[in-house]
Amino acid sequence: MIVTALLFLWLSPAAPQTDAGLAAEGPPAVIGQEKAAQSSVQKLAASLTKYYVGHFTMGPNWSAEPGPKVIEGRKKGREVLAAHVKDGKIVGVAEATGKSGASMIVFFKTTTEAEAWTVINEFPGVKSGFYKGKLFEVWGTKGLGEKMQETLKPAEAPATKPFYLAVTTKGKKWQSKPSNEQLKHVEAGAENLLKSMESGKLKFYAAFTGSGDPRGIAIFEAGSMEEAQKMAKSGPLMNSKWLSVAVTECSVVDGTFP
Repeated sequence: MIVTALLFLWLSPAAPQTDAGLAAEGPPAVIGQEKAAQSSVQKLAASLTKYYVGHFTMGPNWSAEPGPKVIEGRKKGREVLAAHVKDGKIVGVAEATGKSGASMIVFFKTTTEAEAWTVINEFPGVKSGFYKGKLFEVWGTKGLGEKMQETLKPAEAPATKPFYLAVTTKGKKWQSKPSNEQLKHVEAGAENLLKSMESGKLKFYAAFTGSGDPRGIAIFEAGSMEEAQKMAKSGPLMNSKWLSVAVTECSVVDGTFP
């Protein structure tokens, strides 16, 4: 079930073969079913497109007190960011604070992974070893970055807004294939995700391709960390320990979300 496999946080994802097929026509299990009422799972799958997500943390030349070169590098980095927001290759930026310190998350809308790495290697902070990064392929909510060109100013530090970031990984009772009992909850979970998007609380969700960790991410609004933890940890697949989740505070650059 390709559509089922696309269900972001709660199932192990398997991406469709081409982005064009998903963006233009919907995933394979949805195509040809226009006359039939779509299930919540199908609607959710049809809302996804392919991105590359870069996760950047402290590199070998990191310093808690950056000198003039780093400050100058940040200025040039803003210029690189603005240039690739303009050409549509960067569609979102977030900064998260976790146990290992602050980290940056950058969303790329490029044709290939190699193209995303070319953009990454233009940033002075990466070239100098101040930051180190990993790149992941994900299938996530369409529409990232549609307003960034309007809000981003190259000469200034980007304006941000606070949100919460949830990252799911394999739990203690993880199985490579969902059980029949777990599959029973898929439709209800998809419906809840769609309702959360419609309400405006859930801003972005995505599933990582491949068989390793992490499995998925979500960025959402909550009144407090306590509320955010409760929201992220609710649901039968979390309760059954099939998946586990970590929640951190994050700041997202204005214009990232539609």
